[in-house]
Amino acid sequence: MKLEIETPQHLIDVNGLGLDKIGPTDAGGLRIGAMVTNTALASDPRVRRDYGVLSRAIVAGASGQLRNKATTAGNLLQRTRCSYFYDPNMACQ
Repeated sequence: MKLEIETPQHLIDVNGLGLDKIGPTDAGGLRIGAMVTNTALASDPRVRRDYGVLSRAIVAGASGQLRNKATTAGNLLQRTRCSYFYDPNMACQ
């Protein structure tokens, strides 16, 4: 959208949907919301205790500044590194 390759007619604000939470599942796992930041996920006591590899991978994968903004669902405005993305005449694969 920054480069006007995608120009949607409508955008939906999902901030009020509660997708920024980490909670237990009935099966004993964790449900991680799409808008949970990587910092919140890596520092959650349950993740650190039960999913230590995940916590360590998140911390090793990016700086604190990126972890504070990045979410588990990603960033819709992120510039992709795929060269075909920048050419609106190419089919997105």
